[in-house]
Amino acid sequence: MSDAADWTDTPTRWWLPATVALVLTVVVTSVRGLSGDATGAGAVAWTGAFVAGVLLVTSLSARGYGHLRLTATTLYVGRHAYPLVELDPAVLHAQVVLGRPLRAGEQGPDGTPVPRPRPAAGAWSPTFRTRALLVRLRDGSWYAVATSDPMALLHELVRRAG
Repeated sequence: MSDAADWTDTPTRWWLPATVALVLTVVVTSVRGLSGDATGAGAVAWTGAFVAGVLLVTSLSARGYGHLRLTATTLYVGRHAYPLVELDPAVLHAQVVLGRPLRAGEQGPDGTPVPRPRPAAGAWSPTFRTRALLVRLRDGSWYAVATSDPMALLHELVRRAG
């Protein structure tokens, strides 16, 4: 892969829960409209609408917060951008030597314990079917970048950021 090419990692199955949520909403509202019963069908309708809403929000969050794009100069994670020159190369190289991503509480490359990182992209936690790659910025702040393949992202970051 050339340096000019972007490396991306986007959830590919986000549309499946969104489609299920849409179908569930249509079915639940049609059942409620056909029954005319406000007790049993109403409870089923509201429960179905709630489940559909949760599925829809989850799938859209995975799409928005889970999109990664790595260019020659910047790591884009969801709505945030991290210039590659701001990433601490010692942490990246330590994870390559370790052969796996660091975890909070482990000893970092400078001998201090790795603190609990903030999730990158503004999410509360990594989305469904992702794992976190910990990165440290030169100012000392730690971030957890959610990705489906942390080692592939790590090797691309090392290759591009040095």
